[in-house]
Amino acid sequence: MSDYKMNDKRAADAAAYTLSRRTLLATATISFTAGCQAVGQFSDEQDRSVEVDCDTTGGWHQYQADPANTGARRRQAPSFDSEPTSINVVSERSGGIAVDAERRVFVSDKQDIWATEASDEGEIWRRGFGSLVSSTPILTCNAVVVQTSANTYALDKTDGTTLWKASPGNQFAEPLADGHRLFIASGAPAALDIRDGSSIWAQELDGIEPWGCCLGDETLVIAGETDDGGALVGVDAATGEHQWRTDIQRPVKASPTYDNGTAYVPDEGNQLIALAVETGTVEWQTEPYGELSGNRRATTPTVTTDTIVVPSGNGGRTVGVDRVSGETLWELDSGPTLAPPLAAENEVIVGTMNEGIFRIGTDGAVDDRLTDTRVGSQMALTDAGLFYKTAGLEAELVHLKR
Repeated sequence: MSDYKMNDKRAADAAAYTLSRRTLLATATISFTAGCQAVGQFSDEQDRSVEVDCDTTGGWHQYQADPANTGARRRQAPSFDSEPTSINVVSERSGGIAVDAERRVFVSDKQDIWATEASDEGEIWRRGFGSLVSSTPILTCNAVVVQTSANTYALDKTDGTTLWKASPGNQFAEPLADGHRLFIASGAPAALDIRDGSSIWAQELDGIEPWGCCLGDETLVIAGETDDGGALVGVDAATGEHQWRTDIQRPVKASPTYDNGTAYVPDEGNQLIALAVETGTVEWQTEPYGELSGNRRATTPTVTTDTIVVPSGNGGRTVGVDRVSGETLWELDSGPTLAPPLAAENEVIVGTMNEGIFRIGTDGAVDDRLTDTRVGSQMALTDAGLFYKTAGLEAELVHLKR
């Protein structure tokens, strides 16, 4: 019997929303405000907005670089001849980093976000929120958008003052932005106008606890957990209208990746699922790790030209599978790998918890390896080099230069 069950394409989720450990913490209503005073000693101006019309091709602007979560930037991988340089200590390795075209680095750090120069030690500014900041910041023209467990803030990149504040409910998943809209896919999924934080749409999902999303072909694919396993839901990115739902056997607690009409979804067991974004139909499913005892802590996969690179999560092997068939092409004994790999020019960068950083060629061969480092967070690859937080008790933000 198949593990997958398709609902009608336009079936509405009419039943009452099932309360979860996240939504129990959320406020009872969804409200959006612009230009609000934020936590801390900052005195913010009113009626300030986020610019959207500028060149944002440089840097690493959000989790996995783009709203499809591809993890791809056609930059050359940094040399492994030099050692990573410490920029600053961090309180928490979870929560990612973003880097703008001016080589300013923006770091989520427990209940704070702070900014620094890539070439300098110390901080430009720091903001504290009094609530958890566990996701990667998003960069736009003049702003850094920060998702806390209680609110969403757009801050001025130069000094950290608030441009706008929104309260779409309790949120933990990685938000995404397409330049004009901000998509939030945990609690009650929502889309905000990135210019002022106003609501475009907000939805409730019947019996699903969302954990992440990806955007492709104007369909937002939301992945999550249900009482019986997991589910994937496609909604219209413009209106929030439900398009399809596909139920699967196991929960999904990592953001999926989109490329060329297909979403690639890792579950918490041993499956990688390829899903047609237009219809929610499963194109193929594979077990890239073979036999695996217990549940795997999954991590977002990465797209290359011909291969989907599936990180090991808390397992031991990172795997490259064929994009069309799901056939396993190569394997790497990487140990635990909680950071999504990055697709560089003709190579893949795999950052591991205990085995260093690998540069993998298109055929799966190890081109180079940096052993004396541990990767604990999502990585960011820019023209300035590679940035990441280290794993371990004394975590640091480090920079591996070109």
